[in-house]
Amino acid sequence: MSKINITDKAKKTAKVIDKKIQYGESKNMCFACGEKIDSNTKICPYCKTKQDEKESILKQ
Repeated sequence: MSKINITDKAKKTAKVIDKKIQYGESKNMCFACGEKIDSNTKICPYCKTKQDEKESILKQ
């Protein structure tokens, strides 16, 4: 799997809440592919990965 590069601007914009990256109140970032998805999505529509609430591409 290729490494996802996250810009400094994205790190400042993103909030990590419950170990999920959130963009606003209704979007999260898929930990596997990095796409922005709805926060209530259980399976990413882009990469078909199950969203585990304990996973994140930004580790604390």
